[in-house]
Amino acid sequence: MFPELKYVYALKLKNDNKKLFESLLLESFEITKNKYFKAFVSLRLYNYFKENEELEKAKFYLEKALELNSILADLAGGHYNYTGFYFEENIKKKKIK
Repeated sequence: MFPELKYVYALKLKNDNKKLFESLLLESFEITKNKYFKAFVSLRLYNYFKENEELEKAKFYLEKALELNSILADLAGGHYNYTGFYFEENIKKKKIK
């Protein structure tokens, strides 16, 4: 219930409790019905897992974000519409451990 509030609370905890941050983001991702918000949470999860070098999970959430929001898919395809963030690298080029 209230995935947006869980998301905001998770952002406040990010530096203090990474496991709770991850748990709240995953719960927000699972319970939201809004596909654009779900795509946004997916990008946060992608960044979180990439920072922690869990590249399989990072790749999964990046793909989910691209499936849920066509603007992000256009960005990945090289059209580069402005969406408020920049696609910094291609995760497929990284070695999966």
